[in-house]
Amino acid sequence: MAYGHINTPPFSGIAGADLRGKEGFFVKPTANGYVLAGAGELAFPLLMGANTGQAITLGSPGGTYKMKSLAGIANGALIKAGTGGKAATAVATAVAGAAVTGSNVLGIAHSATNNADEIVSVYFHPMGALVTTAS
Repeated sequence: MAYGHINTPPFSGIAGADLRGKEGFFVKPTANGYVLAGAGELAFPLLMGANTGQAITLGSPGGTYKMKSLAGIANGALIKAGTGGKAATAVATAVAGAAVTGSNVLGIAHSATNNADEIVSVYFHPMGALVTTAS
């Protein structure tokens, strides 16, 4: 028996905000449609943006997508949605006397970037919140 990859086709949604020119950003569903994701939120890659109320195209899990970086990203890094929906390195943080918070891991980088606003190839594989322990 041969093993292989089954391609998952992109799917459609409705823009809940003006998403023209935001291809390569992460977006999240809301009651009014998809909007840019905030840092650490569960989200989908935007493949084709549109104006508010119009159809958009989103990437499905299992695909590799070109995403806009928030900052430098190492090859093989776990990826989350960063500020404004850009791809960022997923990290867990702990503040003295506060709960540990984790980022929702959305995938793994298959390339590297040195700076913000560069293109990083991301294998989109949502894995839930990054697990960590308090120090």
